[in-house]
Amino acid sequence: MTESNDAASAAAAAVPAEPPARQDLSPDLAQRIWDRVTQVGPGALTGGELIQRKQRSFILDGQAATPFFFWDTTTGEYVDVKITMRSLNSVEEAHALDGLTDPGQMPFLLAKAALHAINDTPIPRDRLDFFWEGLGMGGRQLAMMAFQEVGSASAAAVGKFRSSISVG
Repeated sequence: MTESNDAASAAAAAVPAEPPARQDLSPDLAQRIWDRVTQVGPGALTGGELIQRKQRSFILDGQAATPFFFWDTTTGEYVDVKITMRSLNSVEEAHALDGLTDPGQMPFLLAKAALHAINDTPIPRDRLDFFWEGLGMGGRQLAMMAFQEVGSASAAAVGKFRSSISVG
């Protein structure tokens, strides 16, 4: 097994499996969620955010980006990098779309706002445009695909929605 396979296996093992879903139609559900999410002490969410975010990472082939952006000047070769996308909260979504004049640009602006880290180092928001441009068309396409993964419901969730929708 190679080093990268070992790292991938370790990363996959570190990601907790999603708990099984069950239906809960009790009238006090909203209050129970509020009580659980806003608690302090043991069991409270950490990191300064009330709502946890989805996060997905992928390896970007350095040659897919803008020419020579992910270039190692010491070895003279392209390097692959880990790109992390993070789901947006509603304020970040609205901010990403401020001044939108062409609705066709909406997915690109949202994906850019979701670009969170390179090689596990958070991207400062004042450098986001620089790194988004550096991804190049190929890298941005892959970032868009990762954003769709982070920002979309799973096929199972869509199926459950379709099978349960009712009128009235």
